[in-house]
Amino acid sequence: MGEEWNYRFTKQAREDLRMLDEETATRIVEKLEDVITSEFRKPPDWLEPLSDLKYQKLRVGKYRALIVVIRDDNVLEVHQVGHRRNVYDRL
Repeated sequence: MGEEWNYRFTKQAREDLRMLDEETATRIVEKLEDVITSEFRKPPDWLEPLSDLKYQKLRVGKYRALIVVIRDDNVLEVHQVGHRRNVYDRL
């Protein structure tokens, strides 16, 4: 694809990740790595928009990462991470 992408966590997302068990946190980080290194799709193509919100979601099993795509910098900025049943409660 030619463009190099990165991801970064906000302070909130880092705290969210620390609250998860190690296996789940590792799966989320590995998924983000897969997304930014995919040869077949651009990173934003992996995400699903949330209605009427600036965030997009990345599914990782029963967990979600809420992300803002910063296209000018080719960055996925992870704002929140949590279980699908309550990750949206803080929005």
